[in-house]
Amino acid sequence: SFTVTAIESDIAKLESKVSTTVTIRDNDPSPEISFAAHSDEVSESAGSVDLLVVLDRPSSRVISANLSLSGTAQSGQDFRVDQPLYLEYQPGETEKIFNPTVLSDSVREGGETTTLSIDQVVSAVVGQNPKYSLLIASQVSINDTGINQFSDGDSFNYSQAPAGFERQDAAFGLDTNEDTEPFIVVGEGINPRYNGLDGFDFTKLDASGNPLSSSATQWSCIRDNTTGLVFEHKQRDETFVPISENSASDKLANGLYRSHGFTYTWFNTEPASNGGASGWYLGKNGSPLTTSAPTLPPYCGYKENLFGRSFPLYCSTESFVKEINFRGLCGFKDWRLPEVEELRSIVNYQAYQNALVDHPFDEGFFDCITGSDTIVDCVNSDASDHYWTATPAANNPDSAWCFNRTSSEFRLCHKAETHHVMSVRSDY
Repeated sequence: SFTVTAIESDIAKLESKVSTTVTIRDNDPSPEISFAAHSDEVSESAGSVDLLVVLDRPSSRVISANLSLSGTAQSGQDFRVDQPLYLEYQPGETEKIFNPTVLSDSVREGGETTTLSIDQVVSAVVGQNPKYSLLIASQVSINDTGINQFSDGDSFNYSQAPAGFERQDAAFGLDTNEDTEPFIVVGEGINPRYNGLDGFDFTKLDASGNPLSSSATQWSCIRDNTTGLVFEHKQRDETFVPISENSASDKLANGLYRSHGFTYTWFNTEPASNGGASGWYLGKNGSPLTTSAPTLPPYCGYKENLFGRSFPLYCSTESFVKEINFRGLCGFKDWRLPEVEELRSIVNYQAYQNALVDHPFDEGFFDCITGSDTIVDCVNSDASDHYWTATPAANNPDSAWCFNRTSSEFRLCHKAETHHVMSVRSDY
């Protein structure tokens, strides 16, 4: 505001002093504050990221705003913020930069997002981009089919696509990665640099979850480095022996309760995921397996020492998964049955001629190896051709999806059938 005062002149005389105050009202529209962009995607190695927060016009006032964080990314673990969650614009300023830092780690994980929101604005209004999402890109993806040969409809072993049969599976994706490191090196044995056929990429893990060389002959789990899934490594054949000379009860001869030959009925007591029916469980005369000899030959068996086990044991998928979580296989307690697509992800559909065993999983990781570098089948079994998945049938409460390791097909199996289990967990 300002004051106007009339004064006398040589030609005019004022009878009294005249003045008035003029006030200029600030009725310009308030500046709008917003992010210059609504989202970005960066890799885990991006480091510091510049986020521009702008006013659409300058102002003569001091403008301030707070920022708030939300999303799946964890502060201090996935990203770091080294400045206050507060912005202040001095008169005339229209831009501020906010600098979160993306943190890199050795854990392969899925994509994560942190969202910043503008709130508690003073002397301005929120503009068209009040939120900004920073996506830290996933380090995991999906496997390919393993098909690395071409077909003309009659033959299926061409190294290149025949004329008129272009754009086949083998020409795209991870299947185009040619093996440079064979599993077996003639005269040397197992190749420690082998990590899987073609586009597959696996790592062996010891009983505590530590990575091992591919040439290791003892391992407990297999990590899929492409998908981030970790699979249980099945154990060799197990036998049942009497507890004592005159005992009618049996025990495991070697304690191999994860033997690949054991089978289980499908059982899940969670209504949200069992498809409308819990399924079936096998026990002794309908009761849990006895604590002194928790076995049910020839289906399955568990170790004798209970170590405070608080749940009953049956030859069922639910009991088996509870047991490996109780024992902390490979240091983890979040094991479960694989869904259909998770089990499918390790299936190699290529019928390669030099396979030493007849199943669709990578023999260098899913079979067993003796000290003399001899491959021992730890997938196939005369007890069943199938492996259970966690996926129940959509319209048949008494069935669930299972995998036929002979034909590499997924089909429905009745929950009362006994089939193999290969449990899974994920690193993401």
